[in-house]
Amino acid sequence: MFRIKYIQRKPGSFLRTLLYLSAMVLLMAALGWSLAGIGGLIVAVVFFSLSVLLSQQVPVDMIMRFYRGQKLQYAQHPFLFSVVTELSKKAELKKMPKLFYLPSGAINAFAAGRPSDAAIAITGGLLQSLNQRELAGVIAHEISHLKNDDLKVSRIAAFVHRLTRMFAFFGQLMLFINLPLLLMGEETIPWMTILLLIFAPTISVIFQLAISRNREFDADEEAVTMTGDPLGLASALQKIDFINRGGLTALFRPLREVKVPNWLRTHPKTEERVKRLKNMASNQQGLDAELEELFQYHQKHKPNLFSRFFQSYFRNDRL
Repeated sequence: MFRIKYIQRKPGSFLRTLLYLSAMVLLMAALGWSLAGIGGLIVAVVFFSLSVLLSQQVPVDMIMRFYRGQKLQYAQHPFLFSVVTELSKKAELKKMPKLFYLPSGAINAFAAGRPSDAAIAITGGLLQSLNQRELAGVIAHEISHLKNDDLKVSRIAAFVHRLTRMFAFFGQLMLFINLPLLLMGEETIPWMTILLLIFAPTISVIFQLAISRNREFDADEEAVTMTGDPLGLASALQKIDFINRGGLTALFRPLREVKVPNWLRTHPKTEERVKRLKNMASNQQGLDAELEELFQYHQKHKPNLFSRFFQSYFRNDRL
């Protein structure tokens, strides 16, 4: 599931992820056991095994078609291809991820697939909002997810959570059907089973969110290892957060922010991530030499990051 090098590099993070995922599987197994005994336990194990086997079978091109992604060529954005090529080498990926453009003004980027068949999707809003250093930090973050097989872990966790919800739903349905017998005392159900039926889905999603937050922190650290530029990624995160909050408009018409507890977030708070990245800056020698040379080359030959050709290719009528 995880590469040996990653386990050796970050044993604490690996153990936390393994602990959260194991807790989700055990919770699902306990629910299966409480509903149908050994048969339910076998069903839970079989479904979990299938989730591991089938978690990487969807082709990345199909995923990108779902998001209306348009595959990019080198001539459309040389800087992007150069950065992805350089960072893929540093991450020791066997194959460079494909690049896709999402015709959206949203500020977003995400990775899909697996290390041998991966893609990175970038929105038009992100390309127009970030500078070269910030964009390189975001790309390094996404490549880190690919390098550490985070996407596979997330898919397995999501599948286990869905199975837990399915078991709980059928259990609650059976409980409702047998309610008259329970009221007459002809049937009894252990309180532990009832508690599992009620709380298992909620506990499962809490563990799933904890896995997601843990993987985000690790991807930030891995990105800094590749770029040597924690402040570039920190600046990107702050800019993305600022724009998503409304940008300059929010200064005059502040939006009412809904406070979400940290344990209900898919991503850690931006402030916490930025603080960690800034603390890492004192231990870094500076921007990676190859990346710095790459930045200088493209600034000289392509002064406009969102190149004219790229802008003409994706006009507003295509967004």
